[in-house]
Amino acid sequence: MAHALLDSETGYAAVIHAGRHQLTADEPSLRGGTDTGPAPYELLLS
Repeated sequence: MAHALLDSETGYAAVIHAGRHQLTADEPSLRGGTDTGPAPYELLLS
């Protein structure tokens, strides 16, 4: 069974745990984020 967990971080950043993998999503600094990872839409498009 698939398992995913989302942890909210500071501002818009989010750490996504999917199985054994971890991804960080964030908004660019121009949009109020800290640019610690790709924007959520960028992750979806990739």
